[in-house]
Amino acid sequence: MICELLVCYGLFHRASGSRGEEEMARPWRIQYAGAYYHVLSRGNAGRDVFRDDVDRKVFLETLGETCDRFGVEVYAFVLMTNHYHFLLQTGAANLSRAMQWFGVTYTRRFNSRHFRRGHLFQGRFKSILVESDAYVVELSCYIHRNPLRAGMVKSGSGTSCSSIYGREAPIPTVNLAICSALPIPR
Repeated sequence: MICELLVCYGLFHRASGSRGEEEMARPWRIQYAGAYYHVLSRGNAGRDVFRDDVDRKVFLETLGETCDRFGVEVYAFVLMTNHYHFLLQTGAANLSRAMQWFGVTYTRRFNSRHFRRGHLFQGRFKSILVESDAYVVELSCYIHRNPLRAGMVKSGSGTSCSSIYGREAPIPTVNLAICSALPIPR
């Protein structure tokens, strides 16, 4: 019913599905202040989004700027070669705005540094609403085990591309609460 009203007033459109039935073009993102999300994005066509440590540093600096601009807290992250994962919390209902700014800003910096043009990330970022404390712990462990599963490291703490590397954040605005739903005070 609500979707029908939005379509009627031109605020939302429907696209035809593969079987001729109508469906929404893309699902809405659930956004509200204080929400926790698992956010990830992959490189376009499976390509690397980090070529070296300088790229990773620029990425984390851009993430820090995003935290400052949009009131986002990052509790866990991992930077793989061709994708990243975050466990984050938004201070306002602004996940889409924050991640759009982040993605565009990092892409511009990456492209400028490597003398390239075009998309860096494949489509829109993915976000999954985290709705339970138990899932926060499970997700944090999933994020931190990613390099181990991919064979990038031999132990879970052997990469500086992850928030599990140490209790000190690589940039001051990233809040690290490893395998915990409770933030570490700044």
